[in-house]
Amino acid sequence: AALHATTALAAPGFAEAIETPILVCTAGADRVVSLAAQNALAQRLPCCEPKWFEGSRHEIMMELDVHRDAFWSAFDAFLSSP
Repeated sequence: AALHATTALAAPGFAEAIETPILVCTAGADRVVSLAAQNALAQRLPCCEPKWFEGSRHEIMMELDVHRDAFWSAFDAFLSSP
């Protein structure tokens, strides 16, 4: 399923057609997910708000308070935006 989803996301026009607002949270010290691939996809999404959490590893919600607090601030702001 993951490979199918990755293939679909890579298809020309797929990401560009998604109109739902999306908050993409990137853990700056992630060693599991390709940061370049994540950023490339975020750039293709027309309604994307990318947020970078410097120093955070893959699982932001299991990180230090400083990273979790930054995530929740970004999340709350995203949900509050028009």
